[in-house]
Amino acid sequence: MYYLQYIKLSWIITGFLVASSILYGQTQSSAAPTFYLTDLSGNDFFASRVYGDQAKEPSAVVFSFFATWCIPCRAEVPQLEILSKEFTEVAFYLVSVKDPKDKILKWLNELRVELPVLVDKYGKTAKKFNVIGVSDTGQEVASLPSLFIIDKSGAIIYQHTGYKAGDEIALKKILETLD
Repeated sequence: MYYLQYIKLSWIITGFLVASSILYGQTQSSAAPTFYLTDLSGNDFFASRVYGDQAKEPSAVVFSFFATWCIPCRAEVPQLEILSKEFTEVAFYLVSVKDPKDKILKWLNELRVELPVLVDKYGKTAKKFNVIGVSDTGQEVASLPSLFIIDKSGAIIYQHTGYKAGDEIALKKILETLD
């Protein structure tokens, strides 16, 4: 009897830990996917030029996947703008998921944000980063905002889904540890 309760409790604790790491940020290291997108001006962006073995001038990178309809994104992005001014050695990029260019420009103007934006028109890059998944009913579901910190070698050293006030403090502490 006690053995079954122990097993049940251990499964509950394991589930809680897994859910916590997904919802509140992970610091496990894994290789970041490479991708190609364009920015709002139509300029090419190749991730392999920024991080990993083939990068010409490797840099730590912060990617924040967002959509203009996402309310937590609206709160996170201005905080990223502030951090980008403090951590000038880190490259910050917003990645728009399936938004038209005119909506993105209007949204950025409303928020008074100048961070570079990469356009993921069809969500292919978001899928590579597991930002877009499929629900039980077969519908695509996006977990936004989704933030990734990638070190110069191309390893994802931190990822976080969602945003609540104060998340920028934890992000700042991680950025301070980058070389």
